[in-house]
Amino acid sequence: MGEFQIGDIVRKISGLPFNNNAYTVTVSKIGGDRVHAMETGLWTRAKDLRLVKRTTITPPPPIPEIVLPKPPSHKITIGADPEFFVKLGRTFKSAHGLVAGTKAEPSPLKDGAVQVDGLALEFNIDPCDTAEKFDSCITSVLSQIRDIVPAKYSFEFVPTAKFTPLHMAKQPPEALELGCEPDYNAYLGEANDKPDGAAGLRTAAGHVHIGIDRVLSEVEKRKLVILCDIFLGLDSLSWDTDTLRRSMYGKAGCYRSKPYGIEYRTMSNAWVSDTKLRKRVFDGAVEAVNNLDNFNAIIELVERKTGSKYYEGLPNCINNSDPVGAKSLLAEVYRLVYRQAA
Repeated sequence: MGEFQIGDIVRKISGLPFNNNAYTVTVSKIGGDRVHAMETGLWTRAKDLRLVKRTTITPPPPIPEIVLPKPPSHKITIGADPEFFVKLGRTFKSAHGLVAGTKAEPSPLKDGAVQVDGLALEFNIDPCDTAEKFDSCITSVLSQIRDIVPAKYSFEFVPTAKFTPLHMAKQPPEALELGCEPDYNAYLGEANDKPDGAAGLRTAAGHVHIGIDRVLSEVEKRKLVILCDIFLGLDSLSWDTDTLRRSMYGKAGCYRSKPYGIEYRTMSNAWVSDTKLRKRVFDGAVEAVNNLDNFNAIIELVERKTGSKYYEGLPNCINNSDPVGAKSLLAEVYRLVYRQAA
């Protein structure tokens, strides 16, 4: 059967014609000592055929596979400025006056700094280039804050806290201020509305700072934030079950532009007290940066999976707290990324 190939034009040299006086046909299959004719759908003995013209069949185009280029090598640093509350007994109390630092002048510590932010405490850590350092810096700074704040106060790493009206009435104006600087929506490119805390509800975030060793345009920064929604925001729904905070603050795509990169502001502080989650957050931030050049391919996958535009499907999944949809979508993205890496 080496005489014929798929696509060859052949002619019947003995026996009856193929069909309706058709003496020449195109070979579409080869099996044993017989060939299959495309035009008639019939099998014929090869010895009854003669080659007329050698050609090839152009196969139909396959469904395109999403192909990712290999991620570039970047120097990446990850930082954080999480917030947390304090309690006296079973009651949330204002952190005002418990530490020396303010938003304008944080109090420096080894591996970071601390300050009061409204009714909560906020700390920051130095930029880190490994998950282990990220974890150890958080541990170091929290330990130092624990030494500063009187032991009667417990630290509460919860996304929301409700303060009594009487306690709120005793606070200075700067402790009640919310949203002193605007943050932005990466999908719309617009400033987010300032949250309303009149009812005594306060939220605590786990903002992540991402630095990269090249200058990013504002469009690239917005793309990076959207990738953070995928690698951090979607993942957070599996371990952050709070839905109240998202009703007023920290919706999908929330960020601030920074000279070194971005501050991703969607997640709560639910990860801060857990070593495994700290490392998971670090790794997710690095994945976002490493896939910046793969943005279009990943977004194409997201739109296939959700059946909607990415600027609808992604925010809806996060803002509506859909952990099942988030887990499924993130798994598809990771399959794409690591299949390509392999």
